[in-house]
Amino acid sequence: MHPPEKVKELVGTIDDSELIIYEPKGDVTHSVVVFTDVNCTYRRWMHARMDEYLDKGIRVKYAAFPIHGDSRRVMEAVWCREDRKAGMDEANQGGKPETANCETP
Repeated sequence: MHPPEKVKELVGTIDDSELIIYEPKGDVTHSVVVFTDVNCTYRRWMHARMDEYLDKGIRVKYAAFPIHGDSRRVMEAVWCREDRKAGMDEANQGGKPETANCETP
């Protein structure tokens, strides 16, 4: 199997319950899975434009991929929030969601 096809296959096995998903209001034209670190400058740039993606019908699915500094703690805090998207929004703005303990994927 060609490597990009294998990657697509493997990413397709990630259950939506293990992702933080931003849904467009209208029809979904495209869907993208973003392996993200809350402390990544490029992710913050992308997240700041979330409304543009959603307006174009693009579903954005975030998969936690913490590699910088305290990213693991922040991602766990985001995951343990009742409203995970609000936690991602807060982290995107440089906030540090309170540490919480729950089962994470």
